[in-house]
Amino acid sequence: MPDAPTTETLPRDDRVSAVRPVLGVIVGLVPFALRYNETRTTTVTDAEIRTVTRRTSFDYVAVPCGVFALVLGVVGFAKGITARRLAVGLAGIVAATLGVVQIVRGYH
Repeated sequence: MPDAPTTETLPRDDRVSAVRPVLGVIVGLVPFALRYNETRTTTVTDAEIRTVTRRTSFDYVAVPCGVFALVLGVVGFAKGITARRLAVGLAGIVAATLGVVQIVRGYH
Protein backbone atom coordinates (compact mmCIF):
# COMPACT_ATOMS: atom_id res chain seq x y z
CA MET A 1 0.00 0.00 0.00
CA PRO A 2 1.61 3.31 -1.05
CA ASP A 3 2.11 6.11 1.42
CA ALA A 4 -0.11 9.17 1.30
CA PRO A 5 1.35 12.00 -0.80
CA THR A 6 3.11 14.72 1.13
CA THR A 7 3.32 18.38 0.22
CA GLU A 8 6.74 17.77 -1.30
CA THR A 9 5.37 15.25 -3.81
CA LEU A 10 2.26 17.18 -4.85
CA PRO A 11 2.75 18.92 -8.20
CA ARG A 12 2.47 22.68 -8.48
CA ASP A 13 -0.21 23.77 -10.94
CA ASP A 14 1.30 26.45 -13.18
CA ARG A 15 -1.92 26.87 -15.15
CA VAL A 16 -3.52 29.04 -12.45
CA SER A 17 -3.65 32.61 -13.66
CA ALA A 18 -3.22 35.71 -11.52
CA VAL A 19 -5.68 37.66 -13.68
CA ARG A 20 -8.66 37.38 -11.29
CA PRO A 21 -6.93 38.60 -8.13
CA VAL A 22 -5.03 41.33 -9.99
CA LEU A 23 -8.30 42.48 -11.55
CA GLY A 24 -9.78 42.41 -8.04
CA VAL A 25 -7.00 44.67 -6.77
CA ILE A 26 -7.61 47.12 -9.63
CA VAL A 27 -11.38 47.12 -9.03
CA GLY A 28 -10.74 47.57 -5.30
CA LEU A 29 -8.62 50.66 -6.00
CA VAL A 30 -11.12 52.34 -8.36
CA PRO A 31 -13.38 53.78 -5.60
CA PHE A 32 -10.42 55.69 -4.15
CA ALA A 33 -10.43 57.73 -7.37
CA LEU A 34 -14.16 57.78 -8.22
CA ARG A 35 -17.06 58.58 -5.93
CA TYR A 36 -20.76 58.87 -6.47
CA ASN A 37 -22.62 58.97 -3.21
CA GLU A 38 -25.94 59.99 -1.81
CA THR A 39 -26.35 61.47 1.64
CA ARG A 40 -29.65 61.70 3.47
CA THR A 41 -30.27 63.68 6.60
CA THR A 42 -33.37 63.00 8.66
CA THR A 43 -34.37 65.30 11.51
CA VAL A 44 -37.08 64.38 13.97
CA THR A 45 -38.30 66.72 16.68
CA ASP A 46 -40.60 65.37 19.36
CA ALA A 47 -42.93 67.11 21.80
CA GLU A 48 -40.19 67.65 24.40
CA ILE A 49 -38.22 69.75 21.92
CA ARG A 50 -35.47 67.24 21.46
CA THR A 51 -34.02 67.03 18.01
CA VAL A 52 -32.52 63.87 16.66
CA THR A 53 -30.61 64.09 13.41
CA ARG A 54 -29.56 61.00 11.54
CA ARG A 55 -27.25 61.12 8.54
CA THR A 56 -26.80 58.16 6.22
CA SER A 57 -24.59 57.86 3.17
CA PHE A 58 -24.29 55.31 0.39
CA ASP A 59 -21.56 55.26 -2.25
CA TYR A 60 -22.77 53.82 -5.56
CA VAL A 61 -19.21 53.15 -6.76
CA ALA A 62 -17.53 51.79 -3.62
CA VAL A 63 -20.09 49.14 -2.67
CA PRO A 64 -20.43 47.33 -6.03
CA CYS A 65 -16.69 47.57 -6.71
CA GLY A 66 -16.01 46.30 -3.19
CA VAL A 67 -18.29 43.30 -3.64
CA PHE A 68 -16.72 42.49 -7.01
CA ALA A 69 -13.18 42.84 -5.61
CA LEU A 70 -14.09 40.66 -2.62
CA VAL A 71 -15.45 37.88 -4.84
CA LEU A 72 -12.46 38.02 -7.20
CA GLY A 73 -10.09 38.05 -4.24
CA VAL A 74 -11.65 35.05 -2.52
CA VAL A 75 -11.70 33.05 -5.78
CA GLY A 76 -8.11 34.04 -6.53
CA PHE A 77 -6.99 33.15 -3.02
CA ALA A 78 -8.68 29.75 -3.16
CA LYS A 79 -7.21 28.92 -6.57
CA GLY A 80 -3.76 30.19 -5.56
CA ILE A 81 -3.67 28.11 -2.40
CA THR A 82 -4.93 24.92 -4.04
CA ALA A 83 -2.38 25.33 -6.86
CA ARG A 84 0.42 26.26 -4.42
CA ARG A 85 1.02 29.64 -6.10
CA LEU A 86 1.94 32.09 -3.35
CA ALA A 87 1.77 35.21 -5.52
CA VAL A 88 -1.76 34.42 -6.68
CA GLY A 89 -2.87 33.70 -3.11
CA LEU A 90 -1.38 36.95 -1.81
CA ALA A 91 -2.97 38.97 -4.61
CA GLY A 92 -6.27 37.35 -3.67
CA ILE A 93 -5.85 38.39 -0.04
CA VAL A 94 -5.07 41.98 -1.08
CA ALA A 95 -8.09 42.10 -3.41
CA ALA A 96 -10.43 40.67 -0.77
CA THR A 97 -9.13 43.13 1.83
CA LEU A 98 -9.64 46.06 -0.54
CA GLY A 99 -13.14 44.77 -1.24
CA VAL A 100 -14.05 44.74 2.43
CA VAL A 101 -12.57 48.24 2.88
CA GLN A 102 -14.63 49.58 -0.02
CA ILE A 103 -17.84 47.98 1.23
CA VAL A 104 -17.33 49.56 4.65
CA ARG A 105 -16.46 52.93 3.06
CA GLY A 106 -19.59 52.77 0.91
CA TYR A 107 -21.94 52.45 3.86
CA HIS A 108 -20.46 55.10 6.15
